[in-house]
Amino acid sequence: MSRGSGNPLGSESTTPTASKQRLHRSASREDRKPSWKGWIRLVKPDPGDSFGIGLSKGLSSRGIYVSAIRPGSVADTSGLLQIYDRILKVNELSTRGRTCREVVAMIRRSSPVLDLFVHRRR
Repeated sequence: MSRGSGNPLGSESTTPTASKQRLHRSASREDRKPSWKGWIRLVKPDPGDSFGIGLSKGLSSRGIYVSAIRPGSVADTSGLLQIYDRILKVNELSTRGRTCREVVAMIRRSSPVLDLFVHRRR
């Protein structure tokens, strides 16, 4: 340690702000998780049933996301769909630029088989 520098770390000067920024950056790199895109097929045993999926639009990013899965529903018992999955396509039709209401209508029309192309952050 150098005398008289007033810095217990020696001659290097380290500001708390710079240290926090470095820690924040390295933590955010570690928190990045790979994502997955793929098709999920749900089949209703009875065409009158619901798939049991709740949707909402993204708050901080555009898109339509799974916001709820009704317990005991086809979506629940399949175990394939997860909350926060982003719905990119419904039966080959893109959801880009569509409202949540439009995507719900697309899903309702696809009975008894529903193919969803989803993006999932792991």
